[in-house]
Amino acid sequence: MSDELIGKYLGQYLITEVIARGGMATVYKATQPKLDRMVAIKVLRHDANPLFTARFTREARAMAALQHHNILPIYDYNDQGGLLYLVLQYVQDGRTLGNVRSNPMETITALGLMRHICEALDYAHKRGIVHRDIKPSNILMPSPDWPMLSDFGIAKLLNETKQQLTMSNQIIGTAAYMAPEQVTGLPVDARTDLYSAAVVLYELLTGRVPFDGDTPMIVWTKHAFEAPPPPRSINPDLPVVLDEVLLRALAKDPNQRYQNAAEMGAELDRVAGQLDLSRARRTIIALYEGGMQAFKEGRWDDAVAYLSRLSALDPNFQDAAYLLAMAREEQQRARFDAQRQIEQARQQISGATERQRDSALDPTIVTPATGTTLGSSARARRPAPPTIKLRREELELEAGTPPEAEAPLAAEAPARARRQTLAWVLVGVVVLALALGLLLMLRRSGGAGAAVQAVGVLMPATLSFGLTTNLFDALDVR
Repeated sequence: MSDELIGKYLGQYLITEVIARGGMATVYKATQPKLDRMVAIKVLRHDANPLFTARFTREARAMAALQHHNILPIYDYNDQGGLLYLVLQYVQDGRTLGNVRSNPMETITALGLMRHICEALDYAHKRGIVHRDIKPSNILMPSPDWPMLSDFGIAKLLNETKQQLTMSNQIIGTAAYMAPEQVTGLPVDARTDLYSAAVVLYELLTGRVPFDGDTPMIVWTKHAFEAPPPPRSINPDLPVVLDEVLLRALAKDPNQRYQNAAEMGAELDRVAGQLDLSRARRTIIALYEGGMQAFKEGRWDDAVAYLSRLSALDPNFQDAAYLLAMAREEQQRARFDAQRQIEQARQQISGATERQRDSALDPTIVTPATGTTLGSSARARRPAPPTIKLRREELELEAGTPPEAEAPLAAEAPARARRQTLAWVLVGVVVLALALGLLLMLRRSGGAGAAVQAVGVLMPATLSFGLTTNLFDALDVR
């Protein structure tokens, strides 16, 4: 039947897929086009008994009247072609406590969830409705900290039409969570729900149910006659007080249990408060020790972080407030010192950069071996070759020439030699010209006239020779 309904309408609801199947019913995901919303539809299995239909209508009305934030609301119910169905709020992917529980769950979280369940049970019990089938799969989880009880009255409805424990050879309810009075056929009441709720809490805290076995009969027998193992024997990390709470809620005799859900919820609140206080104290101690250690080691940022959290948790902690003020003062001082050191480092880097730039502007020399360029400061540190030093010493001893004048004189010597050679050549040419001229005149004329002519030639020649000699002297001086 489950797959046959997909794509069909039940009333105004279009079935789209199967969410879950169980022994008593099948849950579908459906759309309600009129309101443009998703819903869950639970279709019950029955044998078309008119009496069952009448009882279904009665229980559906009672369940629809339950309006509590921890109870899954019923939007509608109907009978179509022999199919009895309930229209419920849709929870994303049908998540239940059975899907999201850890193994085991953190104590404070488990107590918080069960406190909400106790509030829902107290609300229903005061209106005369007993759930009778509390288990993780019947606790929907719209969010991690928001449980919603579902299926109120379904177990009662089925029990009234069939045998106490079976329907078409299927077990009604889940053996692991059933109270002893359900197993033995005794009357059930609100305290029956508290027993089942305690089994759920036991499982959340320890990771297992108190009684299990290979068959439902074995489990029922343990519920009826065996004492549950203390929770701390399974999970030693649990506080001792939780052993007392759970063992009381799991008592065989309903009179020895909590007598109503409000009482059990108040006890869970008290235990949670103690655990919160104990955890807060441990946190305060850890923060104080961490802050003191950081303070001693001069880690001011860590000290301020620890002590600030501590002061927020306990504003009346005088020592923490005093240490926090001192740590903040030291923190500011440390930051100021660090900023000053940063500025000094920046100034040093800036000065070094300027010196490097000035050095780059100096005349450079190229080393003959490597071709690298050296600045003036590098040249000042570079030692002179030993041969140069020896030559300078010899020059100073032999000629007395100052080392500063040695390089210019050595460079000018070839030029002076060329000028002296040129001057002697000119003198020779002039003297030769004069001698030739004198001989020619003596041959052409003789006597006094020849003597006069010789004097007239020698005077310019002598003058030319004097000028040439002066030129030579000038060139030699230069």
